[in-house]
Amino acid sequence: MFQHKEAAQEVFAGLRALVRPDDEESLLRISIIEGRFDGNDNAYAMNVGPNYINIRRHFGLSDDATGERYLFNRSFLRISPRTLEHLNHFKRLYRRFGVYKLMPAVVSANLLTPFDELRILKYDLILRKQSDVRPDDDEDALALKENSPKL
Repeated sequence: MFQHKEAAQEVFAGLRALVRPDDEESLLRISIIEGRFDGNDNAYAMNVGPNYINIRRHFGLSDDATGERYLFNRSFLRISPRTLEHLNHFKRLYRRFGVYKLMPAVVSANLLTPFDELRILKYDLILRKQSDVRPDDDEDALALKENSPKL
């Protein structure tokens, strides 16, 4: 979600140039971590960032070519809804069709405007429970930190 249309367009145009509109090589890693955050049992965290294993394969890089300095090239967001109805519906549809769209949206005056023309089709999704995330050496651990952005 973005506050300005120009920023959304710039970010997603850059992403689409790198991973292509279908991300068939799964260069982008997206995970949803369900758990209890900020006292809400219906909360979950999202982690969007590079899939280093596939990036190394794509560019023919060695395992040490993408070290820890890249762990921070991620976007984390914690979401605290009243119910899990929408997330559960999304998961059912994903399991049924095996695909979803990642697209930018601009939020202004309580109105959400998505931009389907900038969408990236994704075929893979990592669904986890908070209890399965290792706090020290896990790609999703930063999404669980208290100072992660919240929605």
